[in-house]
Amino acid sequence: MKIRIIPLALIVLALSSMLFVSRVEPNGTPTSASAPALKISSTPYNHFNGAFSIRLPEGWHVNERDDGILVSEPNGGALIDVLLINTGNVLDSKGIKAYSDSVEANFFSTFSNYKVSERISLERCAQVSKTLESKGVAKSVVSYYCYADGVMSQQDFWTDADRAEIYSTLYETVTSSLNVDTKVVKTFQPYRERYAAADSQKRFEFQVPYSWKHDVAQGVEKFTSPDEVNVLWYSATPAESALKWLGGQFAGVGITEDRAQKDGSRRVAWNSVAGGVKGQAVITSRGTLVWIIKSDEFEKFASFGDSLLSNYRIVK
Repeated sequence: MKIRIIPLALIVLALSSMLFVSRVEPNGTPTSASAPALKISSTPYNHFNGAFSIRLPEGWHVNERDDGILVSEPNGGALIDVLLINTGNVLDSKGIKAYSDSVEANFFSTFSNYKVSERISLERCAQVSKTLESKGVAKSVVSYYCYADGVMSQQDFWTDADRAEIYSTLYETVTSSLNVDTKVVKTFQPYRERYAAADSQKRFEFQVPYSWKHDVAQGVEKFTSPDEVNVLWYSATPAESALKWLGGQFAGVGITEDRAQKDGSRRVAWNSVAGGVKGQAVITSRGTLVWIIKSDEFEKFASFGDSLLSNYRIVK
């Protein structure tokens, strides 16, 4: 299935037919205060793996990633970030909102002076306009989140705050030109774009998708996917009592595998028939990381769950 995204400012969405990465902060500031020459290329850019095509400003630099591109103006005053995410399952309107809210909370709100100026929501799309400070420079950022057929298309448009109006028409043209081949994107590992979370003492680090909601309950750090099917927990419970703690979280927990790993941790597979969930856990000297999923979804997400539990670091 291929989708074409139209800016929410035009209120139209037309339909036809991650290894993990970490988000980056834009570099540079304009070298000239004069208005840049802005012209859209007549030839669409086609991503190397066939995931999407898009028309970009002429003369801008393109840095390719497996799941998107970073496009920067030569003088450093503006940047376009295009990202395609496989969500594994189809999200409803609640899940789409949870996705955009979590990206805003886990990425954009970490910048100084983050302030949302406008939110526009439709059934399958959201637009969030905000201002923030990046490397001492005030920035204006407009993010478009549009969803179809199990794929989230995210486009972030960065400009220096005092020059935002110069780029607005250009950005709308770029946004409306995006065509996504969802069949290609759905071959990607789900939720590839992640950030490094850590315990309160910053002695244990692990990877979490930006689009997952973060809560803390009874001392446990909880991260939940937008569809509420996948959950990742971190508990500082000592290793010697971790299994007892895990057994107390769900009814009738049974341990189906318990093996030592080279780094001294233990990898545990568990199941709760009564609770309708199962998963795996890594028990370390600095706490326990637990992946939880609905039992009937386990096989579908097994490789993904393994990637969550394999990317942790004990800080010496």
